[in-house]
Formats: sequence, structure tokens, C-alpha cells
Amino acid sequence: MAALAAIAPPVLATHEGVVVLRDDMLEGGSKVRVAPGLLGSSDEWVFAGPAQGYAQVALAIACEMTGKRAVFFTAARKEPHELTRRAMAHGCKVVFVPHGRMSNVQAKAREYCYLTGARFIELGLLLPGMEDALWAFARTLPVDPRQVWVTAGSGTLARACAKAWPRAQVHAVRVGMRPSLPDDVIEHQAPEAFDEPAEFPPPFPSARSYDAKAWRFISALAPQDGSAFFWNVGA
Repeated sequence: MAALAAIAPPVLATHEGVVVLRDDMLEGGSKVRVAPGLLGSSDEWVFAGPAQGYAQVALAIACEMTGKRAVFFTAARKEPHELTRRAMAHGCKVVFVPHGRMSNVQAKAREYCYLTGARFIELGLLLPGMEDALWAFARTLPVDPRQVWVTAGSGTLARACAKAWPRAQVHAVRVGMRPSLPDDVIEHQAPEAFDEPAEFPPPFPSARSYDAKAWRFISALAPQDGSAFFWNVGA
């Protein structure tokens, strides 16, 4: 838990009448707040995912903070994505998989774990206890929103928010695969292709292929009286 003490406290700001968790100010984003405390059961952790996802950076920083090894498997591309370069800068080993359909990328990562004894992490950076850790962190925030907005990849964050604020209306903006969501979470589909940047980004830094895609829906549907909350995971 000593590593967690170095993490900056959360910043809340109001933009266009919506309260925003500005974890774009935190290198590695929101999951860095909880991931270091979830890495105790292995010395090497392996994640397989899209280059546009923020989990690779969060895992790299969490492993760097705790003296673990991070490995990221992703589809081969001409140049590493900017987020992948950031993960590499924090010591993450990156394996670029040719013919990189996600099923193939994950198969290669699982094979690596079988051969080395490393721990495989499911999409959503589902470290053991991740969802409950995000829920616990959410409950520390000084907000009691009527409406909550998140971007959904695997759905981990949306599930944590639905548990943290059971009286709130939770909206999840889907950006890729179909997330696993509670029945009462309202799902929206981002019109941009998964690897395309948001057409209508927010007026603050936000991950262009992920969190930023929620803002078009927030601008159109969220009340602007301070009762809506947007969880901006990173940038």
C-alpha cells in the first residue's frame, strides 16, 4: 500500500454543468489508483488488448511502482500507438502479434503465460479485485450524482459505478465489443469506429479513442445543473 501514497488525489472539475473526474491529470489514468494494491500474487502480469486502450499504461505504471514485470500483447502495426509508447516508457515489454485479431492476440498471450508462469489479465484490466477496488474508490469521491456517465470497453467501470451509486442513472457509452453491464445501466453506441478518434471530444484532455467518445452523448442528454457526473479515466 505504500505505493498508493504517491498517487495524486482525485481532481473534480465542472465542465458545461457536468462534474468531471479529471483523471486525465493522473499518468496512467484511474486504474493506477487501485492496480498497485492488486498485484501481490505474481511477479509478472500479462495483458492482451487493443493498442487504443489505456489499460496497457495503467498496468505498466502499476508494475513499475511495485517492482513487478508488465507484458502487453497487441496487434502488430506500422508504428506503435502513442499509448503503447507510453507503456514502454514505464518498462512494459510489448509483444506485437502479426495477424492480430483479438482472438489470436489473446491466444499468444495465454501461451506465453502457460510457458512462463506469468498471470494473464482479462480485458478491462480485470486484476483480482479490480471491480470492487474501483467501487471502493468511487465511494470516496465527494459526489452524489443523479446521473453517471462512463465509457465502456469491458464494462468493469460501469459495473463499479452502478454499485457505488445505486440511486443514480448510469449511462455507458460502448466503444468496441459488447460490454457486460447490469440490466439497469443505459447503453449507448459510439458511432465512430473503434480505432477512430472522437468526432465531438470534450473541452478537456480525454483518451481520444475511448473516454472522449462519451461527450457527444453527455452534451445532448446530461442535465447541466451539476447533478451529472462523468468519469474521465485518462488522456
